[in-house]
Amino acid sequence: TAILFNYYAIPVFTIPFNLTVITFIFILSIIYYKEFNYNIKSTPEKSLSSYLSNIFRFGDVYTKISLPFSGAWSVYQGFDDKWTHKGEYKYAYDFVKTKRKKNYTNEGNYCSDYYCFGESILAPISGYIVDARDDLNDNLIGDVDRVNNWGNYIIIKSDLGFFVKICHIMQYSVSSRIGDYINLNQIIAKCGNSGYSPQPHIHIQVQYLGILGGFTKEFCFKEYYMEDKLIFNSIPILNSEISSVIIDKSVSSRLNFILDDVFKYDVFKNEVLEETIEFRIKMNKFSEFFFEDKNKNRLFFYSDDTQFYFYNYIGNESYLKWLFILSPKFPFINKNDVLFDDYLPINLVKNKIQTIVIELSSTINKNYSKIKRGYEYKDNCIYSKNGKVELELFNKGFRIIEYQNIRLQRDN
Repeated sequence: TAILFNYYAIPVFTIPFNLTVITFIFILSIIYYKEFNYNIKSTPEKSLSSYLSNIFRFGDVYTKISLPFSGAWSVYQGFDDKWTHKGEYKYAYDFVKTKRKKNYTNEGNYCSDYYCFGESILAPISGYIVDARDDLNDNLIGDVDRVNNWGNYIIIKSDLGFFVKICHIMQYSVSSRIGDYINLNQIIAKCGNSGYSPQPHIHIQVQYLGILGGFTKEFCFKEYYMEDKLIFNSIPILNSEISSVIIDKSVSSRLNFILDDVFKYDVFKNEVLEETIEFRIKMNKFSEFFFEDKNKNRLFFYSDDTQFYFYNYIGNESYLKWLFILSPKFPFINKNDVLFDDYLPINLVKNKIQTIVIELSSTINKNYSKIKRGYEYKDNCIYSKNGKVELELFNKGFRIIEYQNIRLQRDN
C-alpha cells in the first residue's frame, strides 16, 4: 500500500480520512437526513445550487399531503402544541370550522351545535386503507373516552410508503373498508367527536407505521389558500383560517404533454413577425420529459395531482428559458385572481459571474440563493412583472408567451 501511495504521491492518511468521510455520509443517507442531497451535479457548487433551488421551491419536508376537508377551516392545534401533540406524537394537526371567531352556534352544548360536526372528511392522499374503525359513540360535549383514545379512525397507506391517520371520526360514517383503494379528495368519512375528544374536530397525522398509536412523522400540506394567496408546501399557523384547493381537471388536461408533441409559434418583436419556431416534447434515458427547440435547449417539466411545473433548464438564452421564468408552475385551480410565490434557479436570472459568486456565498448562508418571484393566476394566464403566459382554452399547450417586446403566439 505504501509503495502504491508513494507512486501516486498520495499521503497514507488519505485512507482513514476518506473512510471516515464516506462512513459519515453513508450514515446520513440511511437515516434519511432531510438535508441530504441525492442529486449530484458536476461541481459541489452546482450541486448545492440545485439542492437549494429544490428545497426553496418544493420544501425541505418530503412528506406532503393535502388537506382532509373542503372549504374554510381553522387550525385548532398544530405541531408540538399546548395540549396533546407532544413527544413522539407531536407531528399532528387539529382542524375546526369557525364563524365569527366561534366554532359553534347556540351554547355549544351539543355536537350538532359545532359547525364541523358531520362535515365530510376527504382523503388527503391516494392509497389503500390498512385499518379503520367507526363503531364508537360520539362523546357528549366535554366528555372524553380515555380507553379508546383515538376514537373512530382510518389509516391510509400512501402510494409513496408512508401512512396517514385521521381520528375522532363520526360513528358509522367510514364509507370505505380495509383493503379498499381510495383516491385523493375522495369522501371517506365525516367529522365526529369520538375518542379522547371534548369537542368535534378533525385530527390528522402522518406515521412511520400503519398501526394504531404509531409514532408521528414530520409532514407539510401541499397547497392551501390563505385569503387571496395560494401557499405551497407549508404548515399553517395556530388559529389561522385556511381553505382547501379544488382541483380543476380542465387545467391539468391542457398541460398533459406526451412524447413527440409539437408546438409551433410565430415570434413577434415590437409587433413585427420575425420568425416561426417550434418546441417538441422529448424524453431522455431517465424517463424525464422536456421541451426542446432547434438549438437543443431543454426545459424539463413534471405534473402531479395538483400542479404542473418546470424544474430544470439546460441551455443558453432562449424562449424556453423565458417560459420557465414567466410560469415556473401552473396550479390546477379554478379560482381567479390568486397570488402565489415561487423561487427561481440562480442560473435562470443571473449571469455566469453572478451565479458563481452566489453559489460560493451559499456555502456560508443558503438564503443567498433565494430568488423569490411573485405570480398571479387570472383569466387562464400566469402574470408576473416579467410578462405573462396564457393557456389554450380548448387545446393543450400555451397560447401566448409574452415578455419585454417579444410575443410568441401559437400557430395552430
